[in-house]
Amino acid sequence: MSADKSGSIPAEMLEKFEELIYDEASLRFSPSRLFKLENQVIQRSRTRGFNSWDDYFFYLRRDRQELDFLIEEITTKETYFFRLPEQLRIVREIIMPELEAQLSQELQTRLGERPVSRVPLRVWSSGCATGEEVYSLGMALLEGLEYPLAWSLEILATDLSRKALEMAHRGYYESSALEKIPEEYRKQYVLPRNGGGEIIPMLRNMINFQTLNLRDLVMDKGRRSKLASLYGDGDLVDLTGRFHIIFCRNVLIYFDFPAQQELVTGLYKCLQPGGYLFTGDAEFLHIYRHNFEIVMKDGVSFYRKPAWPCDMLKKVKGRKNDPASEFDD
Repeated sequence: MSADKSGSIPAEMLEKFEELIYDEASLRFSPSRLFKLENQVIQRSRTRGFNSWDDYFFYLRRDRQELDFLIEEITTKETYFFRLPEQLRIVREIIMPELEAQLSQELQTRLGERPVSRVPLRVWSSGCATGEEVYSLGMALLEGLEYPLAWSLEILATDLSRKALEMAHRGYYESSALEKIPEEYRKQYVLPRNGGGEIIPMLRNMINFQTLNLRDLVMDKGRRSKLASLYGDGDLVDLTGRFHIIFCRNVLIYFDFPAQQELVTGLYKCLQPGGYLFTGDAEFLHIYRHNFEIVMKDGVSFYRKPAWPCDMLKKVKGRKNDPASEFDD
């Protein structure tokens, strides 16, 4: 069928495009996103000069760069500074002081009075898009530490879209976007530039922007995830047990249920014992099998990986054939 004579893609052909993207990124599409997929396929096939949907489909199967570009275009997410500010307040006022006290005590226990270098505190913003979320999170993290210079704050920011990450890495935003940052944070963390503002180098340098296809996490539960810098080919890395805090907000909605379940399991494994997971305001984990503890603070719900073994022993004591035990290995 001609790609430039038809105003829509036949349903069976559109399903083939959807399956191709699912095989590459484990993404599924709601009716509204399927409409966006169709529009992008129409636009790209015409831009590339293809005369049939079949020709463009087979081109996508051969050309990884074109497929990556199409996936980027259909997964661009709405984001803005200090989205769900109540979650950031919990990080700043409750979690960071708790982690600071806990890690300081553990360090003293291990090392006694010997001088030590700064302690690593690792955070992951998954699906960070153009950077507003991860910079907001970085501000909350720094404000929540009583002694920020004593810590090596390492923030991993990942997204499927290289184009979005390039904008995030620049750290420049128009003034209209910056208005959502609280004034006291804006004065401290944003430098006025060309009618807009630039995130200060100190905060930008804490963040490691990497492309990541969460399908890797779905398939291998964090053990072999391919991280690629903006200017590199990428390496397989093991993310299991690495992070104290993970923000994975408004990401689950892009996957079908089996992939969502595997992603929840993978995120659990990527957290250190006692670590915290924050999801989107409509992404509750009660429909999945998991070993997270549900935490409620001031009307905000989030999730904690039990600090094995003590917390887990309390949780499973007296229970036989615990169906969630498969996630502990």
